[in-house]
Amino acid sequence: LYNENQELKTRTKKASVSFYTSRVQETDDSPEIAANGMNIWTLYQRGDKSCASNDYKMGTKLTIVGIGDCTIRDRMNTRYTGTGRIDWYMGYSTTEALKLGVKKNVTVIVN
Repeated sequence: LYNENQELKTRTKKASVSFYTSRVQETDDSPEIAANGMNIWTLYQRGDKSCASNDYKMGTKLTIVGIGDCTIRDRMNTRYTGTGRIDWYMGYSTTEALKLGVKKNVTVIVN
């Protein structure tokens, strides 16, 4: 039990989580294509959630407590490197993304 708790502790981080959409104003001129080249809009429609972060390798799977599971497929502006920031992809749900805002000090488990 001790080893399992220690392992979970080393995989648990705190982060701020924001929410973004496929609007060109929030991304670039190919808003459905993530930094890894995948169409995250298509994945989103299938229920496969994507996140952006500069603090994790592409393909890292995260469990964000109170929000859900996602895979790192995109990158954020370089000013967020090393800041513990994660951006959760919301498809085209701008209203929902704005309503959710930024969640601070959220527990993240690196799977």
